[in-house]
Amino acid sequence: MRIKRLEIIGFKSFVDKVEIDFQDGVTAIVGPNGCGKSNIVDAIRWAMGEQSARNLRGKSMEDVIFNGSETRKPHGMAEVSLIFDNEDGLAPPAFAQYAEIMVTRRLYRSGESEYLLNKTPCRLLDIAELFMDTGVGRRAYSIIEQGKIGFILNAKPEERRFLIEEAAGVTKFKARKKTAIRKIDATRQNLLRLGDIISEVNRQLASLKRQANKAERYRRYREELKGIETRFALRRFRQLTAEIAELEKGEREGGGVLERLGGELQVLEMRLDEGRLQQAGLEKELGRIQEQVFHLTAEIQQAEGRISFARQQREKLELQKERRAAESEEVRQRLVALDDEEEALERTVDGLAGELAEAEARLAEAAEAAAEWERLERRRNAQLEETRQKLYTLMSGLSRLQNQQQDARRRLELQDERKARNRREAAEIQEELARVQQEAQERSRRLEEDRQRHSGLRQEQERVREELDGWRARRTTNEEELLTAREDLNRVRSRLESLRQLEADLEGYAGGVRTLLADDGLKSRLGGLVADHLGVPRELETAVEAVLGERLQALLADSGDAEAAFALLRQKGGRATLLLGGPQPAGVPAWSEGKHLAELVETADDARLRGLLTGVYLVEDVRPWLGRTLPFGVTLVTRDGDTLTGRGEWTGGSAPAAGGGLLHKKREIRELADRLAGLERRVEELEAERQQLHGRCAEGEERLQELAAAIHRQELRLVDSDKDLARFRQEEERLLQRIEVLSLEEDQLHGDREHLQRLLQEATDGLRQQEEERQRLEAEIEELTATLAEQRREQEQARERLTRLRVEVASLKEREAAARSSREGLEQLRHELQGRLAVLAGEREDATAEQRRLQQEAESLQQRLEVLFARREEEKKKYDRQRDRFEETAQQLLLEEDRLRELRQQVNRVREEVGGLQLQLREKQLALEHLRQSFLDRYRLDLNDLEEVEDEPEIDQQAAERRLEELKRLIEGIGEVNLTAIDEYRELEERARFLLEQQEDLRQSLHGLQTAIAKINRTTRKRFRETFDQVNAKFQEVFPRLFQGGRAELRLTDEDDLLETGIDIIAQPPGKKLQGVTLLSGGEKALTAVALIFAIFLIKPSPFCLLDEVDAPLDEANIGRFNEMVKEMSALSQFIIITHNKRTMEMADTLYGVTMQEPGVSRLVSVRINEF
Repeated sequence: MRIKRLEIIGFKSFVDKVEIDFQDGVTAIVGPNGCGKSNIVDAIRWAMGEQSARNLRGKSMEDVIFNGSETRKPHGMAEVSLIFDNEDGLAPPAFAQYAEIMVTRRLYRSGESEYLLNKTPCRLLDIAELFMDTGVGRRAYSIIEQGKIGFILNAKPEERRFLIEEAAGVTKFKARKKTAIRKIDATRQNLLRLGDIISEVNRQLASLKRQANKAERYRRYREELKGIETRFALRRFRQLTAEIAELEKGEREGGGVLERLGGELQVLEMRLDEGRLQQAGLEKELGRIQEQVFHLTAEIQQAEGRISFARQQREKLELQKERRAAESEEVRQRLVALDDEEEALERTVDGLAGELAEAEARLAEAAEAAAEWERLERRRNAQLEETRQKLYTLMSGLSRLQNQQQDARRRLELQDERKARNRREAAEIQEELARVQQEAQERSRRLEEDRQRHSGLRQEQERVREELDGWRARRTTNEEELLTAREDLNRVRSRLESLRQLEADLEGYAGGVRTLLADDGLKSRLGGLVADHLGVPRELETAVEAVLGERLQALLADSGDAEAAFALLRQKGGRATLLLGGPQPAGVPAWSEGKHLAELVETADDARLRGLLTGVYLVEDVRPWLGRTLPFGVTLVTRDGDTLTGRGEWTGGSAPAAGGGLLHKKREIRELADRLAGLERRVEELEAERQQLHGRCAEGEERLQELAAAIHRQELRLVDSDKDLARFRQEEERLLQRIEVLSLEEDQLHGDREHLQRLLQEATDGLRQQEEERQRLEAEIEELTATLAEQRREQEQARERLTRLRVEVASLKEREAAARSSREGLEQLRHELQGRLAVLAGEREDATAEQRRLQQEAESLQQRLEVLFARREEEKKKYDRQRDRFEETAQQLLLEEDRLRELRQQVNRVREEVGGLQLQLREKQLALEHLRQSFLDRYRLDLNDLEEVEDEPEIDQQAAERRLEELKRLIEGIGEVNLTAIDEYRELEERARFLLEQQEDLRQSLHGLQTAIAKINRTTRKRFRETFDQVNAKFQEVFPRLFQGGRAELRLTDEDDLLETGIDIIAQPPGKKLQGVTLLSGGEKALTAVALIFAIFLIKPSPFCLLDEVDAPLDEANIGRFNEMVKEMSALSQFIIITHNKRTMEMADTLYGVTMQEPGVSRLVSVRINEF
């Protein structure tokens, strides 16, 4: 997969499209600094997927797009295409069948980016996988750019292992391992979430099972209730149907009467419409006659106007005839004057012809003299020009010698300045060297401080992470408590709403109590139920209900309200008990063997309520008093509801069902309301705590992110500090080399000075000889110039005489032409005046004819005017007769309208009666529809369909109503029911089964991923070890060859951990001790890094190798050995070298030159060395 061709457009300084063909062997790219050579390396790295703008020497990725220059506008897109030769078929299997592989990357200034493989859109991952483990890639050892040599040697041991990993082909295994680890983390998180979900589902299953059982019981009661209510509804439905049929019959009879009266009304309206039509016809005829009168009046006025207009026109034509006669006389006088002017012009034309002939003869003589002077001037000018050319040639040579003299002097001055500058530079370099050495020591100290700060930030990060974990745990606990509290709140709210709804619907109350409380006016006057005013402890509810019984539903009232209440009950049916105020009965004898129940129950200091419990005592058991006589009016009651009265009435048996009493329901509503308020406060507190915990977690996460960012910044700072330190070390090396270069330049300048002094002497001698020749030629030119000036004065006089004669001839020709033109103008004017005279005569004749016509028209109009006056009088008489007939018809229509009004009143009375029947019918229909719709909404049954079914045998109405009430109490006792619980339970059970299967699948997937990672680790260790040993052995061979002696080796920092171990480079150049690479000189470091790269290439050759100024630190001797190695290895791989070194250029097979003739725009020139 060697590079066959590179295409660039709009990338950095390569504005126009550039194509670079890379051949086998060594290709060198050369050019001055700043011309854009390294941009070719950046283009290759960018096309292969580089994502860091910093590695491309920019701040943002947009910097790779050409940003414009002084003469060029910025580009909107950058595009680079790499074409690889795959004839050997060594590409990945997906691309092995292609002979060429084209990788393209585009970037738009809007930020959009595109990747293409063989012109097909793809992902960045596809491009990375194409180059993975081939030694080719944006970070592989096949591309060694500026600074990469220093990075290899100055990097941490752990960072150097990527070279061995790439050569071992384990990069793809590392990528797969990272993917597998991410999947393992995601799988574990999914398992945790799935476990939580399964626990929650199991908890919900138990709850739903109880709800499903309750729903089944509710459904049975509901079906029975539905059957009874269906019978009642069907009976009511049939009753309403019969009433509707009766009303429809009455409506039809009324409709017949209404139809008969409507017929009579229609006949009368038709007769009235005919009368109105007749009247409209009379009115129309009356209007037509009136319009005819108006039309005749208008014609009379029009005729009178036309007569007046004709008279005015005759007067106007008479005036025009007078004006035309005067104008004809003026035209005749003008014709007489034209004859005199024509005779004068004829005499003038004859005199001008003679003068013109004499002037043209003098003009011909002057023209011949002027031509002779011009020929003489051309000969003198040619002689002068020849002499001047000789002088110009001499001056050119003289200027060249002067330039040579000045250049020699300038170069001598520059040498003197350069010597002085070199001496100053040497002194400055010495100062700079001292400063750089001091700065390097300071950078080393700062680097150590940055490492300590980095360690402190790591410790702070761990502390914040532990604190954040604590807050998250508390947040989880809070959310669980909040979930439980919300469930309790919803359950209590639902129960309270159900009880309040039952209380509002008066469920469980007697019919009479319902009737009284349903009346809004009476309900506001009553004092409420006895049960509403009693405060009974929980343990005494059964006892109080046993004693009071139905009196708990008694209503507090005064005597007046009581009479109104009983009147209402007698009207609507039902019975009720009302507790009145007034004097209370005398107290009963005290009884000390029990607790007086009135003192144990709160009665709100109401004597009426206290009187209900007077004489009632609470005992543990009534059996001890069965054989004893109780005082009159004393009643004993136990907590279980057994009672014993002074009359010997003993009531007992099984205890009532818990929660079924009225007091219990009232107390439960109060307790639920209090509990609801408490739960709402608890939920609010938990939600506030939750918000607080969310805030603290967010603060912790934000602090953790800040620390991570700070650590990242500190790590970047460490890298920058490390690079800065290396840069200062390199700067120190450069300064030392520069001092040596300045010494060599001093010797070279001394030799150049002698050569320049010899050139200066030669130029001085030549200038003296040519100066004499210049003076002779200038004297000759001055003499020729004076002679030519005298000739030009004579020639100018001849030209002036010629010009005067030409002006005179032109003037005579112009006067002759003007005279002839005037004569032609007079002739044309004569014809025009004669034509105008004929036109005026014709207009006078036309005016006379028009006057006669107007006179005849006026006489005709006068006769028509007399006829119109007679016709108008006749039409006026006809109009009067028609108006009398119209008024008579209008009086008859008024009588018909009175009769029509009476008939309409009768129709309206009948219509109102029919409307009343229709209203009753509509009410019954609405009641029937309401019954049908409510039954349909409640039970999804249509009574119309049930109507066709044969009715069941007659049932006992009272027994059915009792059973209906019983079913309602049973349904009410069940409480809140979730009818969807049965289906929800079945669905949740199926979901629990599915979740358990998913949990098992995730566990198997986790085991499979862990097995795959273990296998990847084994393969990575094996390949890494084998490749390391091979590279180390080859490194030990290449190093002595490049250094001509010495030895070097690679060492693992931790041989027990081949997955994470670093790599140390130990080198011993000839004549030195074994030491680390950081102690080597700049050239030794570069050569050591080259030796390592070449060793890797010899183990696993990459299809191509790109070296960007790698030979810059090498001296002449090392350059030779470096070039030998490159030439030798070019048989295995394609080499592309960016260099300034002449010997490297000589070794290359193909040379590309990069120039920047236009500022900011790079261009290419190429040379094939082997062809010369």
